[in-house]
Amino acid sequence: IIPDPAFVCYAEDAKLAEAKIVRLPLREENGFQPDPDELLELITKRTRMVVLNYPNNPTGATLDEDIAKAVADIAEDYNLYILSDEPYEHFLYDGAKHYPMLKYAPDNTILVNSFSKTFAMTGWRLGFTIAPKDIIKDMVKLHAYVIGNVASFVQVAGIEALRSPKSWEAVKEMKQKYAERRKIVLDAIKKIPHISAFKPKGAFYVFANIKKTGMTSEEFSEWLLDKAKVVVIPGTAFGKNGEGYVRISYATKKEKLIEAMERIKEALKEL
Repeated sequence: IIPDPAFVCYAEDAKLAEAKIVRLPLREENGFQPDPDELLELITKRTRMVVLNYPNNPTGATLDEDIAKAVADIAEDYNLYILSDEPYEHFLYDGAKHYPMLKYAPDNTILVNSFSKTFAMTGWRLGFTIAPKDIIKDMVKLHAYVIGNVASFVQVAGIEALRSPKSWEAVKEMKQKYAERRKIVLDAIKKIPHISAFKPKGAFYVFANIKKTGMTSEEFSEWLLDKAKVVVIPGTAFGKNGEGYVRISYATKKEKLIEAMERIKEALKEL
């Protein structure tokens, strides 16, 4: 069971595993969080796993503790695994908190995380997982023949990133910069006609509602590229429930964001 919208790799990885994909809709009115009752309706005797990703890509949503507990209870009751992808756990705003699923369903959770976001080590391709022993045992078998291993110097860099106080100071500084950029985008959208923004409490994306433009997500993205030379990702890239939205990333320089938002405003004024 994979949320919709969701980061694109989950569905493709499920296909590689020859699993049947069932999509769980996430809605703006629910803060892009899963509805436990809807989740229950999708579960059958063949269900094996539920995928969660909070703080969320593409919406920037965070997961409330009561929802985390409810999903954990469901996983335990139906003997399901939770694949909890948590690479944005350190990028939170407005007092939001992160609730790791390991805390609520330790025997059912496969936690996956990455050094790419926290320590800006994107090109180094280093991550980690915490899971039940039998899962780790089989993962090691696959890893040995599919990937081999992470380069030794990358492993050393990862250890230093985790242990060094300087790296955590850098994470704190990075979070502050993201908070500033987030504010730039949200403040700009308030002044732009025809679009609105779901206020993200995590990650570094704004999922903007463009339904009032009368265009589909893909049409709007292509129109904006042509008209304003600004790239956004159509919401439908993340699932059919992403229709009517586009993802704006604020993981770039402040000056570029200001210029991009001004270009978007000028383009939409002409609609």
